Amino acid sequence: MRTRLFIIVLFVISITCNDLFAYRNLVSKDQTVMINAQATSGTVSQILLSWLPNDTHYKYQIYRKKESDAKFPTTALATLDSGVYSYVDKSIVKGERYTYQIAALGKANHVLGEDYFGFGFIESGVEAKEYEMGKVLLLVDSTVYDPLYAHIQRLVDDMENEGWAVVLRLVPRAEQFDKAKVKQVKKVITDEWAKDKTITTVFLFGRVPVPYSGKSNTDGHPDHVGAWPADMYYGDMQTAGWTDFDINISTSSRQENRNIPGDGKFDLDALLGTRSIELAVGRVDLYDMPIFHKAGWEKPEIELLKAYLEKDHAYRTGAKKDFERRAILTDNFNGMPEAFAASGWRNLAALCGNENITEAAGGSYISGLTEGKYLWAYGTGGGSYQSCGGVGVTADFANKNINAVFTMLFGSYFGDWDIQNNILRAALCSDSSALTCCWDGRPHWYFHEMGMGKPIGKCVTTSQNNYMVYLTNTLINKTSKQSVLYESGITGRHMCFLGDPTLRMDSYKTSSVQDLTAIQYGKNLVRLKWEAPVTDNPYHYNVYMRDDLEYSWTKVNTQPLNAKELIVDVNKEGRIYFQVRTAELMTSNTGSYFAHGKAAKVDLAYSSSVKDDALFSINSYPNPAETESTISLNLLSA
Repeated sequence: MRTRLFIIVLFVISITCNDLFAYRNLVSKDQTVMINAQATSGTVSQILLSWLPNDTHYKYQIYRKKESDAKFPTTALATLDSGVYSYVDKSIVKGERYTYQIAALGKANHVLGEDYFGFGFIESGVEAKEYEMGKVLLLVDSTVYDPLYAHIQRLVDDMENEGWAVVLRLVPRAEQFDKAKVKQVKKVITDEWAKDKTITTVFLFGRVPVPYSGKSNTDGHPDHVGAWPADMYYGDMQTAGWTDFDINISTSSRQENRNIPGDGKFDLDALLGTRSIELAVGRVDLYDMPIFHKAGWEKPEIELLKAYLEKDHAYRTGAKKDFERRAILTDNFNGMPEAFAASGWRNLAALCGNENITEAAGGSYISGLTEGKYLWAYGTGGGSYQSCGGVGVTADFANKNINAVFTMLFGSYFGDWDIQNNILRAALCSDSSALTCCWDGRPHWYFHEMGMGKPIGKCVTTSQNNYMVYLTNTLINKTSKQSVLYESGITGRHMCFLGDPTLRMDSYKTSSVQDLTAIQYGKNLVRLKWEAPVTDNPYHYNVYMRDDLEYSWTKVNTQPLNAKELIVDVNKEGRIYFQVRTAELMTSNTGSYFAHGKAAKVDLAYSSSVKDDALFSINSYPNPAETESTISLNLLSA
């Protein structure tokens, strides 16, 4: 695989090192620090960081930033010599979230230098506060909405049950590039954004028009210069930077990659710190994947989309609880300075635990996914649009069970995913479990925030906006001692996320309240009552409200609730909707945090004109419900 590197001189450092290290060839795993974290709550709350030893590392520098900090501080929290593989941070505040960076100084054989930095990242906290999801804009290809109506409505229910406010809009379909329709879709997004800045996420479902942008051959192949798919455009609310008058590339081997002034394909190649992507965009587009079509299907694309929604619902509701925090990885580019698979090692360690990663060698990646069940999977190797060397081909995903939920692949060509039977989209078409995929290696993606209950869409924007925050693959020149970052594609327009961006790792593990009821007392108040969830974990409650004219849920309580009832001052007319969500304490190899359970919902027709002594009540059972619910209504008057 040819390479065109994005190289930045970071700083000058003087190296003095212990000679007691293994002087061997550098591999991608060396260029990582594989971190786990353990949270302890007590008189003094603390976070214990631990990481795997590496015989080429001789010094560790630990940095920490708060969730609100844009970058890590320049001064290390601690510096440790080799032989020390843990650190206890006692200077933390319970309820807060922290991100840790550990930079390892190492020494090994490499043509570009002997000394290097390896990096690891993890988010942690002690009883960290629950993460509020925000609002998702669900944009559905108008031609697939009617045949998939029931499945799409169930998806909306699933997302609302997990704390999302959902705005659904139908948008035009475009099987081939259509600049007018791209602009039309963008206008839908910007119009909704203008009305409500609580939108955090955009979910494109079906054959939503594909934007194209840029000039780079990010995989390094001369015949692959030009525009690549650029869903990032839909997430950037600073639209002025997306021009179409500069790039003039007319010789690309694929028509789709050709980019000439005025053709509707944009000039922007990378953000490079000049702007930020505001909205996380995820796409489920299963058009033109005929290798997955089955005999007897009248509308194959509809069947594939339906199957995806079935997988999505099954994962969210716990039908696939046997997918524990395990991961599988194969690296067929080992030893290259960009260390593509370092992205896999770093993320999988933080999300699944160091001891839960299986390294698949000798072409055993697909067989490993067929025989085992993994929450995460990473694979890299030389590629084509339909293959990834040492990993597999698109047909493998069509003919075998791919037992992983969150997947990452990297190799030549197929990062340009808008082509027939593309292997990057193949994971989403597979029968078994896969729900997400991205082209992870140029640049690296960062999913460590998911370990503390955040949705994968949050990691999409973290990765797309990463300019000199999370550093990777740094080699130190033998002569100048300058530290040089070897990573291409940073903030590149090609960073598309395929899959449902609202998914979390823990969505099915949290408990829910039972038997929620709402009773109106007179003109102003509604009394909510509920029964406790069935769980041994610590928990509290949060209550949310909206009316018929609103999509966003407003949090009613200002402090966590422990009582099983709340009286709400409504002061609104019409139908009022309430949610009560359990915030349950979860513990993993990342730390401890409160995560929302499935919402219990109830609504009533509220009127301020009733007498003060009137009483209305409504009850539904079971609540939450999967398939059906019994609703009782009582109208009482003095």
